[in-house]
Amino acid sequence: MRRPGVVVQEPAGQCDSFVPASPRRRGCTLTAIGAGIEYDILQRAGADNVFSPDDPAFADFFAAEITPESLAAEAPDALVFAVTDSAQEAAVRSYLAATFPDMPAVRDGRLIAVPSTDLFPGTLGNVSAVRLIAEELYPDAVFD
Repeated sequence: MRRPGVVVQEPAGQCDSFVPASPRRRGCTLTAIGAGIEYDILQRAGADNVFSPDDPAFADFFAAEITPESLAAEAPDALVFAVTDSAQEAAVRSYLAATFPDMPAVRDGRLIAVPSTDLFPGTLGNVSAVRLIAEELYPDAVFD
């Protein structure tokens, strides 16, 4: 089974059902990760990210704004997203369910919320993030 991992950070903009106090409201776009520490975390967790450092959008920076349509076209089997608290996690899950009901990741319930502090470069949380993502991607595997 194809299991691409995508770190999707908060949808920004006119998505009023999403995090009300978001400072990045510029239209209904998503931020995808295609390089950097998050990309490395996904690889170490066994994910095959649908975006990569070779993609032109990530040539100058590890993240890029993408449209909902471009993410839907990738049809990822899993979506990994950073959250600051349970309210934000619920809002992201609601947004994804409403926006992408037919996407394999949403349809199959492979929405993986990772505490944003675990994605800070060089922290021990990076290890926790790898384990969390791996456990969600491979639920039948034993991680001891």
